Amino acid sequence: MYLDPGFASMLIQIIIAAFAVCGAYLFVFKNKVKSLFGRKNPENAEQEAAAEAEAKAKVAALKAAVRKEEEDK
Repeated sequence: MYLDPGFASMLIQIIIAAFAVCGAYLFVFKNKVKSLFGRKNPENAEQEAAAEAEAKAKVAALKAAVRKEEEDK
């Protein structure tokens, strides 16, 4: 069976890409599992809660502005 250099190069690239994809998948999977069982930093939880409250306030303000604009029409 004859393998020309182009095919051999492509085959090597496929093998390297498969290893890279498997490694990336395992890295992401490991981080997801660690995040499920890991401890949460209390400072981050407070910051996230404050950011979420701020985002909800912005959404409420935008909804109020839209309602007012619709009433003015």
